[in-house]
Amino acid sequence: MDLYFERHDGQAVTIEDYIKCMEDVSGIDLTQFRLWYTQAGTPVVNVMEDYDALKKIYTLAITQTVPETPGQTHKKAMLIPIRMGLLDRDGEAISLNLENLQPQSETVLLLKETSQSFRFQNVESRPVPSLLRDFSHRSF
Repeated sequence: MDLYFERHDGQAVTIEDYIKCMEDVSGIDLTQFRLWYTQAGTPVVNVMEDYDALKKIYTLAITQTVPETPGQTHKKAMLIPIRMGLLDRDGEAISLNLENLQPQSETVLLLKETSQSFRFQNVESRPVPSLLRDFSHRSF
């Protein structure tokens, strides 16, 4: 916010100006995020899960579709941050061992494609997914 106010305090600005400041500060390319402002409709997210007890691997397969709207029949995949965790049968947090990341109790999955799978390793028993925590507003 400091950079935003430094650049634009007292000016009439656009959402693009705001997003550009967020990109510059975070180093994250938000090109795909801009689709939220140029594509009509709300994405529908579906989640399928699979647990392999022998390998102790839990997989979340997440898909998104953006329904057609007048004038926009083919939609691109949106950037959807999904804050999540896994719980055991007693409701306790399970350490997330997502491929290529340090173990943690909570993470943000970035759904960027129409379909993505996320594999968690060393999961001792079938977990309960806790998805869209805080509606994922404090995300990436």
